[in-house]
Order: sequence, then structure tokens, then C-alpha cells
Amino acid sequence: MSNHQRLEAVRNRLIALLDALNTDWAPIDSSDNVALYLLCGAGLAELHFSGRAWTSQSARDFEATACGVWIDADRKSILPDEIRHAVPAWAGLAVAVQLNVPVQARLTAHGKTVKRELRDAGPGLFLEYVCSHPIRGRVTVRILGNEAPAPGAVKVDNVMGEIVKALQGIEHAQRTIAAASGSEAATPATPTTDLFEDVTLAAKVVVGGPRTPGLSRLVEIAKSKEPAGRKLYLMAQTGLLRPDVSAAELAALLKVTPAAVKKTRWWKTRMATRRQQKAEADASYLRRCRPGQRGRRR
Repeated sequence: MSNHQRLEAVRNRLIALLDALNTDWAPIDSSDNVALYLLCGAGLAELHFSGRAWTSQSARDFEATACGVWIDADRKSILPDEIRHAVPAWAGLAVAVQLNVPVQARLTAHGKTVKRELRDAGPGLFLEYVCSHPIRGRVTVRILGNEAPAPGAVKVDNVMGEIVKALQGIEHAQRTIAAASGSEAATPATPTTDLFEDVTLAAKVVVGGPRTPGLSRLVEIAKSKEPAGRKLYLMAQTGLLRPDVSAAELAALLKVTPAAVKKTRWWKTRMATRRQQKAEADASYLRRCRPGQRGRRR
């Protein structure tokens, strides 16, 4: 399966999940948790789940609704904070959370509207929209009142559950920047979290708004067998790279080290051009200063 086919498979999987949702709550299979996380992060869907939370002192059952990026790839979540707000006695205490399955989901009003717009625009922009249009997370918690002894000590906030497990593949890929192997890795039989990680990394370096056509082109370039310098040149030619994109962000997308990016001719030329532009801007400013003012500058 080619990179293009793999990305199309991810698009199809996301669209199929979005098509399956409506404005009524419905349980979601755990195999779709990463796709559900992306739809929720873009504000197209909201989640409803129950769980058990505890501190070192006591435990409570709860249910919650969530929308936006309420938990990230590093497994940091705003859920423990919202639980502390709902249980004043837990203020200042670390909270552990276990989510129950299944998680339920439904379309938001925004998701219902954008779903129609994305259908009109065609599926080619769907993945780019989802990955480059995150919204701030919000969680509403209701305590069910079933208090019980704490199952154990809690040292730090922690969230456990199927969604968190599904995000571990993204977390690992973002933390591990391996040297480029020069050949394409084996392709899994079905789309998995590594495909979403490809697009998530690409979204970090792109300039533009929520609909950034060509994001998948950056992924294709990054996955190609070209040398790192050639890949960077081709990426720059797309016009999608942010002017302030860092070597570390590009390295993560290319699966090389930041040092390898900085050694390329493309990066050195880019840095030289930026230094020249800054020098010219400084010189232009000095020429506009009056002679008396120039002498007082430090």
C-alpha cells in the first residue's frame, strides 16, 4: 500500500466515523478511539463517558462530557482539574481517573454544519481540516455520589482508559526521532495510530488556516526515499512551511535528528538568507535615523 493509499484510508476511516454520528449519543467501538479523539479535538464531535476518580483519601464515581482537545498525545488532561472543581474537598490533591467503556459520542452543532461543507468541498480536504483545526478542550463533570475508600495512594494526576491507550502510539512516535533508514517501513494491513501521527507532525509545520490543502503532500515528501536536503527543498516549494519553522519540527516530520536538518544545504542557505534580510532591515532603520540620533544609539 502506497503512502497516498494509506492517507486515503485514514481519510475514509474518519469520514466513515463522522457519517456514523448524529446528534444522539451512541457508543463507539474502541478501535475508533484515535479517530474519535481527532474529531473531538476539532470540535466536530463531543464525548460522553463515565468513570471512577480517586485521591489518596477517597473515591467517587462520575460522568462527564468533553469536547475539543481535552487530552493530548502526552496524556495530559484537563479532566482531573474539572473533577477537583466538582469535589471541593479534593482541592490541591492529585487525582487518578479510570474511564469506563464504551465511550459515547455525538455530532456537535458545528460538526453537523462542517460535515456538510466538507462533503461539498470533497474528501481531499477533510484530513487537513481535522488535524490543523484544534479547539480548546472543555469538560463538564457530574459527580454521582457513590463515595468509597481510596484504592491506593495517588502521587500525580493520571487518566487511564481506552482512549489513552490508543494515544500511546502517537506519544511514542513524537518522542522518538530515529535516524532516517532510507527505505519505507513496512505498512500495516489496516490504518493505525502511526498514520495519524504522520499528519499530526505535518500539521505542526504548516502555515495557513483550518483548511490547508496539500498537507498530505508534505507527508508524501517526508516518506519518500529522497535525501533529507532534497525533501526540505521540495517541502519549501509547496509554499506550506511556516517562515519560523524550527529544525526540531522538521526533524520530527522527517524522522531524522535536528542536527541532520541543520547540516543540509537547504537549511544553511535558509539561515544565511534570513541573516541577510535582518542585516538589510537593520541598515534601513539606521539610514532613517538622523545623524544626531545615530550617535546616541547603543
